[in-house]
Amino acid sequence: MRIGLITEGIAEFRSMGVFLRRIVPSASVSGPTRVKASPEAKPELTAGEIARQLPTLAADEAAAVLVIIDRDRQVLCPPSYARSVEEILRPRCRKHGIRAVRVVVKDPMFENWLVSDPSVFLKFPKRYHRHVANSIRFSGNADSVDAGELLRRLCVKDYDKVIDAMVLARELNPETMARNSRSFDKFLRELYSLTGGARRKSRSRR
Repeated sequence: MRIGLITEGIAEFRSMGVFLRRIVPSASVSGPTRVKASPEAKPELTAGEIARQLPTLAADEAAAVLVIIDRDRQVLCPPSYARSVEEILRPRCRKHGIRAVRVVVKDPMFENWLVSDPSVFLKFPKRYHRHVANSIRFSGNADSVDAGELLRRLCVKDYDKVIDAMVLARELNPETMARNSRSFDKFLRELYSLTGGARRKSRSRR
């Protein structure tokens, strides 16, 4: 099934296409498409912004929509927020011939996904401090760390939200990420469910 990926973040918008095309067939993904949606917005407002993109995704033959949004400062718990947005979007998707919609909340933000595979930083020794990367230990709790601060400590030079995301997307291992981040594990399960794929090792490309 061809899916349309929607996100609200600039780093995700620039990097997730590279990442997804490493782990699922490129023909199965449309986007990513970026929407202007605040993490603090009510579900109705978020769904309204996403709905504006549905005609474009339908024209690109997307049969399903996968949305990723930050929890950040959202007061609703991630599952409740995701269900609310899905329920609002479902009839709007059907109007455009889109059969399924899934919403995944990054907990608390995209940077937590980026740090959830600590070994990736060792692959770029000129960009990231090896001693910091070697000190990272996760036991399924990458969603609870201050990922922004960790990335700033990892970087040899200044951390750049977009550029570093694009660099890491080339080498991140999805299975390691899923073991360390519950919210990424949710994303991966939804992705493979919609595309008809099965979990497998990442195909690393430089």
